[in-house]
Amino acid sequence: MAKVTSTSVSVVITVFNEQESISDLISALSAQTLSPKEIIVVDDSTDRTPEIVKEYSGRGVKLLSGPRTGCCEAMNYAVERATGDVFVAIDSDVVAPPDFLEKLAKHYEAGADFVIINSKVPNTETVYARFAEFQHKFLHRGRSDMYYSEGFSCRRELAIKVGIFDNGKFPVKFCRDWTLG
Repeated sequence: MAKVTSTSVSVVITVFNEQESISDLISALSAQTLSPKEIIVVDDSTDRTPEIVKEYSGRGVKLLSGPRTGCCEAMNYAVERATGDVFVAIDSDVVAPPDFLEKLAKHYEAGADFVIINSKVPNTETVYARFAEFQHKFLHRGRSDMYYSEGFSCRRELAIKVGIFDNGKFPVKFCRDWTLG
């Protein structure tokens, strides 16, 4: 049975051709010990991803057609439409353990405004993925100044107040979690 806390959580996922992994993530999020208020998937796919997501519509999963202007804009679109106190942005290939949202909610109930989620990168076929896994494994473990992850969260009201995700204001293209952090 899912636990009840005073923190309501909206999970937001931006996807582009994630038919291989999206079902596993939505199933894991649907089986959390703390049920999410909603799961919002913003889709820009050309594969079967939207059809797969629609199969979960009865479990509180909302499918939105993306603005097709990039990852940051898709995430902004989702956060603006979320209704939870906190949003959790998570990559579609992440495997969320059953107590993932419950552990996260405890930080918000203790007063946190922004929480980075340390993770293991399982898909290390690309150089970038191997770099991200190296960052997690060797550079960020146990640090409080980490601003990159495969999943992060923020109080929705505060994220909106600061403009959510920068989409190109920096001379270098940073990841959306880094710019929000």
